[in-house]
Amino acid sequence: MNDDVEVPAVLYHYTSNNAFLSILKSRELRLSALSQSNDSLEGKWLLHALKSECREQGINQDHRQQIADFAEYVFKWVMGYGFCLSSDRDQLSQWRGYADDGRGVAIGFKTNELLKLTNFASVSRGKTELKKVLYEVEEHRLHVAPIVKKLFEASRNLPLDDSLRLAFGADQDSVEKDHPVASIRSAILGAVGSMFQLKSTAFKEESEWRILSETFLLSENGKRAPTDDNLSFTSSGPRIIPHHVIKFPESSDDLISFVVLGPKNNTPWSIIDMACHAAGVPTHGIGNSMASYR
Repeated sequence: MNDDVEVPAVLYHYTSNNAFLSILKSRELRLSALSQSNDSLEGKWLLHALKSECREQGINQDHRQQIADFAEYVFKWVMGYGFCLSSDRDQLSQWRGYADDGRGVAIGFKTNELLKLTNFASVSRGKTELKKVLYEVEEHRLHVAPIVKKLFEASRNLPLDDSLRLAFGADQDSVEKDHPVASIRSAILGAVGSMFQLKSTAFKEESEWRILSETFLLSENGKRAPTDDNLSFTSSGPRIIPHHVIKFPESSDDLISFVVLGPKNNTPWSIIDMACHAAGVPTHGIGNSMASYR
């Protein structure tokens, strides 16, 4: 996470009552495959932003196309897993879309405790980060500009007959370190961590943050990487969804700051409190949505 991003003290996960109880019982967060989410353009905004910024920075059309082809090839081998949160604790569209049409809850997690979870997960499985989702075109530009600057420097001397896709598939040692293809490969791979951080402005009201983990499905020699042994699977309607899990620490007294009951949730506060304490993940506050939705 960038140091200059202001992080809310609490982030909220909108969910159904069943999923809430499952989180408490299992004492884990599921990072689900984002390609199976309700946004059909998940992971694709980065490529759009790269193409646009390449034009802005003056990369000629032929080299732009080569870079775009290479990026598109690389990105299709990336799987992103995320646990979605919001800085807004009482957003009607999220009650309707993610919390069983307002019958569920919004779980308020303390952000500093989430950061501890992601740091531990990174040690045990690979890089896992808490990231703010970027929606505005200007935010996208600022985010990809340093990447495109590297691409611009590398592509100026790139022979047009070079095959970037074949170069990526080759062994690392077969491409000289100072060859422009190697620099382009490095820049594109460096962008992978941003694939699921950029979204359309149409989703802006969600004020989303994500715990993100990316898995690259190709090995360095361009062949399919071994199967990820850390995956589990669940079904949701017509889909089977892979996910990673992050386990709660043994002591989770400070993880859940607040639980907000949706506008259609009539569960007594005392029962919510009992369920949290029974799972060893006590909450420090309970409240009701202010949305007049029924």
